[in-house]
Amino acid sequence: MKWRNQFQFAGYYMAKEKGFYKELGLDVDIKELEFGDDVVKKVMSNEADFGVGDSSVFLYNANRDLNLLFLLAAYQTSPSVLITKGDIKDISSLKDKRIIFNDGEIDNVSIDSMLYSKGLTQNSYTKVPNRFSLDELTAHKADAMMAYVSNEPYGLKKRGYKFNIFDPADYGYKFYDDILFTSNIYARKHPKIVNRFYAASIKGWNYAFSHIDETVDVILKKYNTQLKTKEAYRYEAGVLKKLALKQGVAFGDIDQKRIIDILKVYDSLGFLDKRSMSLQYDIFVPKKIRSDSFTKLEADYIGKKRVVSMCVNSDLMPLETIKNGTLIGIEPEVMNLLKIKTGLTFKQIKTKNFEESLKFVRDKKCDILPLAVKTDENKKYMNFTAPLMDARISFATTSDKLFMNDISVLNGKKVGVLKGSGIKSKIMFKYPNIDIVEVENLQEGFKKLLKNELYAMAESTMRLNYLIEDKYVGKINISSQFSDLLHLGIGVRNDDFVLLSILNRAVASVNEKDISDIYNRWNGANRQKTADNGALVYNIIALFIFIILILFFVSVRLNVKLKKNLREFHRMLNTFDKNVVAVIVNLDGDIVHASHAFIAISGYTEDELLRSKFLKLVNNRNKTEIFDNIIDAVIDGDSYRTELENIKKNGDLYWTEVIFNPEAIGRNIFGFHAIMHDITLKKEIEHISENLEHMVEIRTQELLDKNREIEHILDTTMEGILIFHNSICINANKSAIEIGGYDSKIDLIGRTIEEVVADEYKELVKENIQRNYMKPYEIMGVKKDGSTLPCLVKGHTFEINGRVLRITTFIDLTYIKEKEAQLIEVQKELQEQAHKDYLTGLYNRRYFAELAQNYMALFHRERKEACIMMIDIDLFKNINDTHGHAEGDKVIKTLVAALIEHTRHSDIIARFGGEEFVVLLPNIGVKGALHLAQKIRKNVETLEVVSDKNEIIKFTISIGISEINSDDDSIESSIKRADNAMYKAKEGGRNRVELSG
Repeated sequence: MKWRNQFQFAGYYMAKEKGFYKELGLDVDIKELEFGDDVVKKVMSNEADFGVGDSSVFLYNANRDLNLLFLLAAYQTSPSVLITKGDIKDISSLKDKRIIFNDGEIDNVSIDSMLYSKGLTQNSYTKVPNRFSLDELTAHKADAMMAYVSNEPYGLKKRGYKFNIFDPADYGYKFYDDILFTSNIYARKHPKIVNRFYAASIKGWNYAFSHIDETVDVILKKYNTQLKTKEAYRYEAGVLKKLALKQGVAFGDIDQKRIIDILKVYDSLGFLDKRSMSLQYDIFVPKKIRSDSFTKLEADYIGKKRVVSMCVNSDLMPLETIKNGTLIGIEPEVMNLLKIKTGLTFKQIKTKNFEESLKFVRDKKCDILPLAVKTDENKKYMNFTAPLMDARISFATTSDKLFMNDISVLNGKKVGVLKGSGIKSKIMFKYPNIDIVEVENLQEGFKKLLKNELYAMAESTMRLNYLIEDKYVGKINISSQFSDLLHLGIGVRNDDFVLLSILNRAVASVNEKDISDIYNRWNGANRQKTADNGALVYNIIALFIFIILILFFVSVRLNVKLKKNLREFHRMLNTFDKNVVAVIVNLDGDIVHASHAFIAISGYTEDELLRSKFLKLVNNRNKTEIFDNIIDAVIDGDSYRTELENIKKNGDLYWTEVIFNPEAIGRNIFGFHAIMHDITLKKEIEHISENLEHMVEIRTQELLDKNREIEHILDTTMEGILIFHNSICINANKSAIEIGGYDSKIDLIGRTIEEVVADEYKELVKENIQRNYMKPYEIMGVKKDGSTLPCLVKGHTFEINGRVLRITTFIDLTYIKEKEAQLIEVQKELQEQAHKDYLTGLYNRRYFAELAQNYMALFHRERKEACIMMIDIDLFKNINDTHGHAEGDKVIKTLVAALIEHTRHSDIIARFGGEEFVVLLPNIGVKGALHLAQKIRKNVETLEVVSDKNEIIKFTISIGISEINSDDDSIESSIKRADNAMYKAKEGGRNRVELSG
């Protein structure tokens, strides 16, 4: 765990205590965090199989290339917040305040980012180390503290302390927390363990949040190492449940885009290695876990619910259709299996199309949507069971188009997808330049294909095959396959977690062979159409003789058509085999099939190739690494693309661009197929081009050198230089790019003058351009990220080849402005030092006199009471003589601490000289001053100072008090009276308080 035991980890406790881990054959040992533990390191070193961490695990995975696998995030937003004293109403009020932070800089990123978003840099406040005690805040040792919204607020409320909470999530910094992770190496070695641990943990979390009182009792009995109360755990549970269960989000969901957004925050604070942003982050996809029994909660639900409504429509064959009032297809047969497993009845709610089905689930008119695909959109209102089956995505085109071995040829072309389908997002993610057109149904898409309104139609292979065989043989073909699979599960309305649990359990118990048999019955040659065999028997016999008579005539025509179709089919196969360079390879690297085109280009015979390793035909230096990457991709069900230098039998080399896709029997991937495009000519042209460029470079070297000199001068100047034409930037030097925070020159070119100038200065800049003002002036510029910076700007308009250009030079004044501010701060600090005593940090005698004189005028004007207190350490010379001046300094500091502790914030304390101190007490009369003095005196006589020699030094003080009178001309007369009273106290035996007469 990432911290000590508390409700924060309740799901894992309950999975263990309720036997969910044990049911799946797992023996789980839960370890709370110990001082100095590094959870990520323990997982990577195999000291632990799984770990729980915060969002920094994404950063460590990226920067250290750890190859972690993320299973779930228990909390969709982090409980980490900033708690402030009650009088601090907004974040900007924390300027110059003391804030308690955790030790690790990375742990504080969300809080730092929230503060920075409100203009507070780390120099704007004082960081105080976290001692994990509420006393730090309640005793005014700090103004704010990092805390968990599920813990510290409870303790503060119990104390009656007023406070405010600032949550980074409210400012756009939504970090995941308590992320369950393991290593990909462990997951590959033990996929069943990972899958079972995930399933049991999810079950544990669902139980913990559904049975909070029981869970709290378990923690108190077995996991209460922090000795918290039952009320504290109940408070923690209530807060954490809101962070874990978000509307429209499945429990534990981790989104790839949010990981990138989180890493961008780390990047903005300088923690992220730049190369890491291009990495993929592996998010666990659970497989089905077998379990045949229902919990009491699930069984009660089944007994009460009985009927579950499901959306169906008549245009999704072979998945489903309604024929003669009966639902037929893959879905009803699958749901019948689940009916047997659960005892539930599935009531059909008819919809016009798939898009309306999605709407009905969203509006809670249907409980479930069978065999649906989870997308970013529909997971907002549906949770999903584990997949029941996978479907391949294919592209259908008209028959006159050749097979596409590279899907990128569809860039810029119109490709149809069903409205609401998850296929759209999958295609757009990998091929954003394809022009996606949404259609109502597959029939409409095929009609648009035949009218050339679409170039291709994307849908699951089984649906495309079904409709082609039914109505479009010879007109439409499947021309290519997409690398990604559609994972078909059951979508469940997101407010019914018990139904989701029941269906997940039922899905887990379904035999894969049953699913495979259903699939095969409704696909390909095994698909049969239903017919009514009863009433038609006698009619068939009556017509039999007539049919015999016409069969002869029809068969002649059918034979002609069949032969023509077979010839066309074989022609297409031969065309593919002769023209497409393709090869199939198993996971061991053995070639198991090669097209004639590949055989021809390689120079080997088919027998020679089938006895060869694929890498034997590859000449790339890193071919072993390439092969490992191919295997990793296809095992995950993904495609892989690269360029290969190949070796022919005669030793000649040729280049191919290759796309590798998984090859599977059923769901078992046994290898890959590679479709190659010969790019040897392209490579030769590139080589010739490189030679030509080299020749041009040699002949123009002198000119280039001159250009480099000019560019060097421009790029090394501290001034930014921008060139505008028609108010649009057409060139910029290196300093301009760096000052503006741009990634490159291309990033800056094309921006208008208005985009780089703050709003309040746009009119001034426009006016100066119009009158060709050439003297320097100050403005606020705008950087790429929208932040502003002070600039000194100078511009000049001139004409070249008929084009009017404006060259603008500018200097970033940020450093100068910062130095000016620092100088002011230094001046303030020097002034402060001039006013303070070096040993105690108290005001010195001179500055106290100035302050007190000002206060005295205020007291006289407003007729308020005030007193002066003079304090002297008794027999201080003896302390110095006996123990030394260093110990004497300790005594002075101890006294000062006591004075600060027992006086008010409005009281002014100063060191008057040596062991003498003076205190101005505003708004207090003689009686109050005497009470305070006695309180201080009694406290001091109990104090002990331990010397370096472990000797105990005790001391006392004598105090004199005077009241500031209305007839006092200056503060000195009041001080004099108090001083006399103090000496009277000394003469009276010391350790006394005396009031001036």
